[in-house]
Amino acid sequence: MMDFLIYEQQDGIVTLTMNRPEERNPLSDESQFDEFVSACARIRADLSVRCVILTGAGNAFCAGGNIKHMRDKLGIAEGSTLDIQNRA
Repeated sequence: MMDFLIYEQQDGIVTLTMNRPEERNPLSDESQFDEFVSACARIRADLSVRCVILTGAGNAFCAGGNIKHMRDKLGIAEGSTLDIQNRA
């Protein structure tokens, strides 16, 4: 499986591309959330980064979360509302 988040850097500009265009790039599971956390840590540690662009592959930026996962309380939607807030 390909990475959800594509990290590209050129001339102090980082472009993060959510890469699930067939699903409209929803942020729906723990591994995707972990990719964002790792990318943010990488950016924070690199003093040459001056700008970050967050975009989505295909025709949509981000559909939000996966409604099926939210309904079934799977992935990042798992747990109570308080649990979810504390993870963010």
